Amino acid sequence: MDMAMEYIRDPDNSLNDDEAQRLIFEARKKERDILEVYMSGKDPLLQQINEQYSVKLKSGLKIYL
Repeated sequence: MDMAMEYIRDPDNSLNDDEAQRLIFEARKKERDILEVYMSGKDPLLQQINEQYSVKLKSGLKIYL
């Protein structure tokens, strides 16, 4: 959760590439919920986290869990 809070404070400079990838990979519901409250839905890191929690259906649609 600390990395998520650091990212919220300064999205452009708070995390290096490795830390950002770690946050994307390790984010759980708590971190995701916090980021969704404070960040835009268009935030690239949040979009990558949401992609981790999606299921693609045969119809081509995605369900975000």
